[in-house]
Amino acid sequence: ESMLKSEGPSSKQLKARSSLFNHLKRSLERRFKNATLQQFGSSQSGLSLQAGDLDLCLQFKGEIPNKALRDIKRLLKQQDMENIKIASKALPNPRT
Repeated sequence: ESMLKSEGPSSKQLKARSSLFNHLKRSLERRFKNATLQQFGSSQSGLSLQAGDLDLCLQFKGEIPNKALRDIKRLLKQQDMENIKIASKALPNPRT
């Protein structure tokens, strides 16, 4: 517990991460009407470190649009996002 307090993100960093997630959620769900963006991993559980990343899962209901990964990467770059890593393989449901 004391390690999380000393190594974990500050309240300002947590607020910035939350704002970033909400911005991405709005942007991606507006672009892909049949999609839902969710957080998982340490950022969701509150166990992230100061330099931790955001683990996100974009789930599609029904058919995945053609070239969706390319469109996502372009959308993020247009919003000045850097160091974007997209896993193109299906991952386990983050709720399990």
